[in-house]
Amino acid sequence: MVGAGFLSPILPGFVEELGVSPAMIGTMVGLAITAYGISRAVIDIPAGRIARLWGRRPLLILGLFLGDHQRPWLCICR
Repeated sequence: MVGAGFLSPILPGFVEELGVSPAMIGTMVGLAITAYGISRAVIDIPAGRIARLWGRRPLLILGLFLGDHQRPWLCICR
């Protein structure tokens, strides 16, 4: 959960810029960090099993391929 540790100092300011009321900033930051942890747990377990079956290298190459091919869609969504 190193990623959440890097984001936790700047996340309250970012949430405040999104227009969340000051009373709800702590709740929204907590929900964001919790959602990150839950999604990590849901993805890491199957990814570990697939890595054990296929090997790590094919899974890393697949991740690079999928990450590279999602960027045009992200540009379209804006």
